[in-house]
Amino acid sequence: MQKVKLFIADSNFEEQTKLKEMLCSCEEFEIAGVADDGYMTIDLAKQSNPEIVLCNFALKNIDGITVTEKLKAETKTKIIMFSSAFSDAVIKRMVDSGVDYYMLRPFEPEALKKQILYMAEPQTKAGRILSEFVAPAPRKLDKYISEIFMTIGIPAHIKGFQFLREAIKITIEKPEIINCITKQLYPAIAKKFNTSPSKVERAIRHAIEVGWARGKVEQLNNLFGIKIYNGPHDRPTNGEFIALVADKMLIEGVS
Repeated sequence: MQKVKLFIADSNFEEQTKLKEMLCSCEEFEIAGVADDGYMTIDLAKQSNPEIVLCNFALKNIDGITVTEKLKAETKTKIIMFSSAFSDAVIKRMVDSGVDYYMLRPFEPEALKKQILYMAEPQTKAGRILSEFVAPAPRKLDKYISEIFMTIGIPAHIKGFQFLREAIKITIEKPEIINCITKQLYPAIAKKFNTSPSKVERAIRHAIEVGWARGKVEQLNNLFGIKIYNGPHDRPTNGEFIALVADKMLIEGVS
């Protein structure tokens, strides 16, 4: 089995060591190098040609976004970005720079491993894992919905993640509500989270926009087994996306 070649860029020595030890314990991965400096990351990553660079937002000399821009301009490597906090402005900069996926620290090691394998080349175990994900065994609804969001790049820390997950759960329980989104679905979510229906609508729309801006549409097509959307500009409405995911789970009997 060909291993996934990774490069770790993190200015926090403790986090860098923890990440390296965790990934070295997995037979699927090979660590091509580590660095705590942005310029060094660029130089070493070009030399070692990893499939994925695991990059902390904060590095010495230059930040992870600048590193991403430089590597994306000259290599085909993919970038997973880490940070303890992401503002909307930083998220936009990351999307514009070409970051492939970002994760809020602290995160579950298994979530990172799974995301690496999703992003890896087809000759790795990613193909097998994605197939298992497309046709899952029965599991908890929250977990399954969260995995779908993770696959297409909707980050868990934004408000729309929770609202969107709740919308899908309500739609599974009461499918006809999809025809009354404004009058029934958004108000029901707003009541549960003590907010307004308009804020629910905007947050859900933002979550879908973030996922589509990351360009992971092909993963969505793989997930549903058919070509649903052609690219990042062919984005579904809130209702279309909610109905799509809810219908998939109703058909598969996930609960």
